[in-house]
Amino acid sequence: MSGMTLRALLENGLIKDKDTITIAKPLTGNACDMRKGKWFNDSILEYLNAEIRELSWDENNGYSIALK
Repeated sequence: MSGMTLRALLENGLIKDKDTITIAKPLTGNACDMRKGKWFNDSILEYLNAEIRELSWDENNGYSIALK
């Protein structure tokens, strides 16, 4: 996902209000910040300007987004 931010993904309308999002953001070393919720939850919106590294979807778990 070359250069796409979480904001751009949300603005394109692909993710709906009912969809669940799980975000993984690398920290230092092997640590990772994991967040799960709807796109409009504050914990998800904190990463609006973060660049997406990988995106996947499945009908049971919703969207999984790995940030850079």
